[in-house]
Amino acid sequence: MKNTALDLLPGDHGYVPPSLDSHDNISLALAQLYTALWAEKIDEKQVRLSLQLISLAQRTLKSKAQEATHAAKAALHNMGALSRAAGVPSSAAVGEGGVVKKVEGEAARKPPQPVAPAYKGPRYYDPYGCMPKE
Repeated sequence: MKNTALDLLPGDHGYVPPSLDSHDNISLALAQLYTALWAEKIDEKQVRLSLQLISLAQRTLKSKAQEATHAAKAALHNMGALSRAAGVPSSAAVGEGGVVKKVEGEAARKPPQPVAPAYKGPRYYDPYGCMPKE
């Protein structure tokens, strides 16, 4: 039984290129393209054109993946806004054992306190403790 995906290469009669709709198919198309070039079944002009089409397909896949990521982030953001509007407590308001903490009065209105500035003095890495202490 012949494996038609690997036996037929660009330049052969009956070759059907893989659809460029996934990264795996793009990798297969590249492998077939370079194998056909190495076997001298196609010339450099055809290879350049094919590489441009494959590059376009890769950019399209990348942009679709980014759009899907942005859509998912927007959906999560909207879900959070809907849950806050519905009165569902956030994970920060839930204490141990799943009990909702109720914060009232001054603590409810107080903004978070700023973090102390980092130490700006000299830093030494002394893994063996050989340097004198100041």
